[in-house]
Amino acid sequence: MEALAAELGLSAAAPWHVGRDRLLELTGWLATTTAALGKIGADLIILAQTEIAEVTLGNTGGSSTMPQKQNPVGPSALVALARNNASAVSEMHHAALQIMERDVAHWSEEWFVLPRMVCATGAALKIAEETLDGFQPNVEKMKENLALTNGGIVAEAASFALSGHMPRADAQAMVKAAAKEKGSLVDALKKQTDAPINWAALDDPAQQIGQAGEIIDRILARVSGG
Repeated sequence: MEALAAELGLSAAAPWHVGRDRLLELTGWLATTTAALGKIGADLIILAQTEIAEVTLGNTGGSSTMPQKQNPVGPSALVALARNNASAVSEMHHAALQIMERDVAHWSEEWFVLPRMVCATGAALKIAEETLDGFQPNVEKMKENLALTNGGIVAEAASFALSGHMPRADAQAMVKAAAKEKGSLVDALKKQTDAPINWAALDDPAQQIGQAGEIIDRILARVSGG
């Protein structure tokens, strides 16, 4: 038995009838996968709203009453599938409470739940691929939305930049005072200090993403085996 397992690349055999740990690992992975995709879907629903409009969805559904409307069908499905698996994984944990050496009743419960989770995950992966292939970011709208804060989006960065030239408490107090003024936060700070700070770079949201790009590249390289 052990020789056959080794030949097939399997672990050492053990009675499995009431040991449901591997099924729980599988269903946990399925729920985690759909949760990650559901998070993407939830964000896209918000970002595609008319009031925000920071992304345009390529694959959308129409409305039966409003011809101009585009419904976020794909992202909505991702959220629904994620919630389905979040509930189903709990059912699998309940079914894992098997009695004695063989519990056919709980096995039957698993037969109802596990195929549903596998199908939901497969559907979510397909929908996510189609959705991400079709959507486009609206950079100009992103800049417009950030401008609504009058520079407040860079308040923390301004505090850190100023703290290099004065006590941190003083830097924070200066930023708080500038934030209360009308107009641009950066313009207000320029009037209060002559600290040699590159205000143009500080006021550019594109310069405030930190290490995000490097982190994404590292994750993608690990996933792709590079």
